Amino acid sequence: MLKKIDPQGIRRRMTRHFGKILSIFEELIEDRLAMRRSVHDDVLEVCLKISQDNPEELNRSRIKFLMLVSKLLRLYTYIEYIQEVSSY
Repeated sequence: MLKKIDPQGIRRRMTRHFGKILSIFEELIEDRLAMRRSVHDDVLEVCLKISQDNPEELNRSRIKFLMLVSKLLRLYTYIEYIQEVSSY
């Protein structure tokens, strides 16, 4: 019953933080589309090219989700590495 009420405000804060992260990703996408130079050959550029060629396959929401997952995986890997190194 208390899960729906969220008395500590955890869900509210997480929603706000994820909203901020997604808006940062949206700004990155907008900046990259404005530049439209293919100097960058990274994951974002590849996703934007796929999105332009086939918008049904990969839309902006999915691009932002991929960016979020990518960042979280890198963070997790970094934390695991630090824990492994500090255990020696």
